[in-house]
Amino acid sequence: MALLDFDEEGGALRHLDTQFPELSCNCTVFDRERQILYITNELHENPDYPKGGGGLVWAFRYDAQSRCFTPLSRVESSCPCPAYLSLDRTKRYLVCANHSSFNAVTRAVKGPDGFWHTEVIYDDAFVGLFRLKEDGAIGELVDVKKHSAYPAPPHTLHAHPHTALMSPDGKFFACCDKGDSHIYFYTLDYEKEELRLCGEPFHDCEGASPRYCAFHPTKKLFFVNHERDMRVTAFRYDENGALEKLGSAFALPEELLGLPTPAVREALHGESALPPADGLWPLEQQGFCLSADGRFLYDMLNGADAVAVFAVEKETGALTRLQTVPVEGRWVRGGVLSPDGRFLVVSALQSGGVSVFPICPNGTLGACVSRVELRGGSYLTFLQGRDKS
Repeated sequence: MALLDFDEEGGALRHLDTQFPELSCNCTVFDRERQILYITNELHENPDYPKGGGGLVWAFRYDAQSRCFTPLSRVESSCPCPAYLSLDRTKRYLVCANHSSFNAVTRAVKGPDGFWHTEVIYDDAFVGLFRLKEDGAIGELVDVKKHSAYPAPPHTLHAHPHTALMSPDGKFFACCDKGDSHIYFYTLDYEKEELRLCGEPFHDCEGASPRYCAFHPTKKLFFVNHERDMRVTAFRYDENGALEKLGSAFALPEELLGLPTPAVREALHGESALPPADGLWPLEQQGFCLSADGRFLYDMLNGADAVAVFAVEKETGALTRLQTVPVEGRWVRGGVLSPDGRFLVVSALQSGGVSVFPICPNGTLGACVSRVELRGGSYLTFLQGRDKS
């Protein structure tokens, strides 16, 4: 975990230090009242096991004066690659979406016909509910909702829950599943300590892999980006958690749609670029955030290494792409708005560190005002700051 100092007036960044560098941190959620940071330690294999065992979820107590994190608790996620965390409205529970893995086990199974057949099974993929202790430490895993009802295309093999985002009124947790391309809405039954599915999950575009989502702060509007599709989609949801698709907009200019990743990056950055050493250079949407007033969406794009900016029509939720801004670095990954809403902070996973862009009155981004070189930038969270109000 890297700790950065942010100047709220001018947007300047300064790297203070890195703590617990051995942790692979994919998502964080911060309880400001108790000063506790919860993180997903995105592992395929738990170090407590000879092999396998999945990832971990940590709670750290933060001391603002010393700027130090102290481990409070560490629990097993019981699934590989925990991907996203949300606190419930009472801060007594923590919801965790687990991406799972591509691991497979081949078994010989005797069928009803008396002959032996091949059975291939995968790691579980589920959304889990943790009980929190009085001091904020993570307690027992009290409920699991496995995503196993729907088939997934060959490139994903099985379900991959990727978000567990709470709605502004605290009623719903939305889960985008990259594997089976469904969007799930859950409610939390406090008496039984379990997650309840709100009707039939919404089947998004086949194979598009819905990834991250955002709730409008005051209206029943909901937005989703995708890992394998350049569309951002707007929905309306009702009091029962049922979704109605309103429309979509592309994150790239029309002339770049369908082009290979190197060509897209060259068009946006004005320079040619060789593929990365590992040969993995997907064109996909990553981090996703909505302005506090619900007027603008910011969508991070890997491969293109850019940020797409959308205007949100206040009544209908219709999306209009305003710009696609190149970002210095490789594998643009995370994005977060400053507490006062004046800046967008963007991370790059492979190189390029963390960049800061000022936000203009019309929602568009100005030129980068600050950048810190820092490898492995993923999820971003503000621990302090003044709200715009």
